[in-house]
Amino acid sequence: MSQKIVLDHFYKLMSCRSDSDSFHEKEFESLLLDLIEDMDYFKKNKTLCGRSLLPNDRLERSCIWALVDKGAKETVILFGHHDIVGIEQYGEFRAHAFDSDFLRTKFGDLESEPDQWIFGRGSCDMKAGIAINLALLERATLSDEYPNILFLAVPDEENLSAGMRHCIELIETLRARYALHFHSAFLTEPHERRCDEEFVTYSGSAGKMMPLIVAKGIPVHTGDVFSGLNPISILTEIVKAVELNTEMGDVKYKKMTPPPTFLYLRDLKEQYDVTTPEFASAFFNWMFLKDCLDAKLSQLKELCVWSLEDAINQFNYSQNEFLRKQGLRSFECVKEFKTKVLLYEELIALLEEKTDAEAFVNQYLELHSEMNDQRLTVMLIKHIMEFLEFDHPVVVIGLLAPFYPAVDATDFHMEHFNEVIEEACSKCGFSYRNEPFFMKICDMSYLKGMQTSAEAIENNMPLMNKRYSINFEKLNKLNIPCSIIGPWGKDLHQKTERVFKKDLEETVPMILENLLIHIKRI
Repeated sequence: MSQKIVLDHFYKLMSCRSDSDSFHEKEFESLLLDLIEDMDYFKKNKTLCGRSLLPNDRLERSCIWALVDKGAKETVILFGHHDIVGIEQYGEFRAHAFDSDFLRTKFGDLESEPDQWIFGRGSCDMKAGIAINLALLERATLSDEYPNILFLAVPDEENLSAGMRHCIELIETLRARYALHFHSAFLTEPHERRCDEEFVTYSGSAGKMMPLIVAKGIPVHTGDVFSGLNPISILTEIVKAVELNTEMGDVKYKKMTPPPTFLYLRDLKEQYDVTTPEFASAFFNWMFLKDCLDAKLSQLKELCVWSLEDAINQFNYSQNEFLRKQGLRSFECVKEFKTKVLLYEELIALLEEKTDAEAFVNQYLELHSEMNDQRLTVMLIKHIMEFLEFDHPVVVIGLLAPFYPAVDATDFHMEHFNEVIEEACSKCGFSYRNEPFFMKICDMSYLKGMQTSAEAIENNMPLMNKRYSINFEKLNKLNIPCSIIGPWGKDLHQKTERVFKKDLEETVPMILENLLIHIKRI
């Protein structure tokens, strides 16, 4: 494959901004579709490419697709995201965020051979991968050595993966329309290396969920703190129990997910006064490799029960110490609290006993549609708790979007691809290592179905099928093995982001081309 074709595509893509969750994505999509429609094959087969509009998307973004269908037995998906993170980190260099030559003069001393690297926002994450896929698509239009190729470029990966979630249905539609059989998929996201001479692929991706915890306490004047219970003290104990808790991680192939970590914690008071808050909320990042989601939520609920007990024990200890230090009788002063710890689906069951829960929730969501998803979910749960008139401490556990299923195609990868990749890497002067899981989440989560029911997610995510959706039924039908095979990149999302030029021009295109020829011969 011509290195010039790959680089030409790459620099054209780099010249057009595509900041995530912005109008720039739509502009970039037009450029991308123009490049595809300019290929001779698609001039003759205009119905085999297009844009698939994301439904109800305020930015009118699309997934760009193109199919080279030559009647081959197998079809392979080449895909990636075309959105990038913003350029704010570049500071005074923002005007040069896409100018590799300029950035090399500023940051080239990070590398012993700076000319081997292309700097710029989106260079490795992931316009290099999109450029490689475009070049392979064009090559497929001219060659009978490839299987059928479905090219996909999706928006919003850096946000909520709305593009790839939409592709669940798009892929199923294209499969039915053109009677395709999907052999596998390759995501050309960048990889990281432990040493310069080692090429790395990934044959799976960790899953992710974001549990939300809303705690209700008993508000009192700060001069009378032992008459109530502060929800912040409840959440503090929960944070202590959950933060970096390795018992909540998953281990597979001797690889472990990063332990959970909190992203947000605050009370829900709108303004300052001397009353302790009644409500507080927190949410955290929880990654997993196994689909036993019911068990995971049960584990979290049990930790919250213990943590609520710990908060009450600490309350009673402090109250007794408060009395003892004043020479007052303290040993008799133990306050008991009625408490509840509920999953969101259990909260809804209580609401259903008093009113039409579905109508109640929908009305609140409609009245507060201007809120972002995180705040809306928190305030909805608070509103339900207020309606139910709880007069005691309560903890409610729900889920925030997004949700990423864990996927694992390691056995398939090792059987079908490992030997081909090893041989190609050897020709390029690299050793080769496959990692069973990409531990930072990615869009490959939406190509392979879950091994267990998704009910635990659907029933405990308040915005599911309202402002956020995953078609789990169609996802389970896809079940497409996927591997990440992309260029070496460094400092993703940083102002020093860069991609290894040899991988862009030579290594990755050659590996993927060899794999495609191999698949065609199967």
